[in-house]
Amino acid sequence: MTNADLWGLLTARRRTHGADPLLTYVTGDERMELSAISTENGAAKVAGALADEFLLDPGARIAVHLPWHWQRSLWIGGIAAIGGQCDPFGDPASADLVVCTSEDAESLASTATGDVVVVSLHPFGLTVPGSVPNGCIDASVVVRMQPDGFAARGRFTTDVPDVGATAERTVVVCADQRNADSWTWALPAPLVTAGSIIMCADADAAEAIAEQERATRIVVL
Repeated sequence: MTNADLWGLLTARRRTHGADPLLTYVTGDERMELSAISTENGAAKVAGALADEFLLDPGARIAVHLPWHWQRSLWIGGIAAIGGQCDPFGDPASADLVVCTSEDAESLASTATGDVVVVSLHPFGLTVPGSVPNGCIDASVVVRMQPDGFAARGRFTTDVPDVGATAERTVVVCADQRNADSWTWALPAPLVTAGSIIMCADADAAEAIAEQERATRIVVL
């Protein structure tokens, strides 16, 4: 177990290896690569929205209902920057904010006591197709207007379980979205070890993706 300051590690990675790939998401014909710079920029925008639009303070509980996707990583980073508590698939009734996809928004909003933010899984983070359910907020509308930088609200640390991560480029296959290790791999693990990951959900494609991405390791969750 490692006690890690996620935002501090992310900003440090940006300073030392900013242009190198940190997170890559591959599914079908879709490929999205985020460097440390773009990951920090995206997480900073999330943090700005959490702090300045939703007025969340350090310690706020945020129920995150997002699949194995690069957006999950950005929200983990943004939550860490404000000193919030990321509650994977947490109870919306006891959360200060719920973050989800349009697929789950209506059911989660029915019991949520705080705001419900709907995240688009579009490759370029565009607005949610169509419209979000009544009472919900399209994340892209409030996130994209935020600055690319964020000054962390205090030093927030979190325990990162040892998942055998190394400084290698690793294909991480996650078919079970709720797998606890997937939350560690989504951002903490590559930051703690100075490695990088390729996120995919198809175990059958893992070897081909590893060859394509020049990855030296495959982890199946």
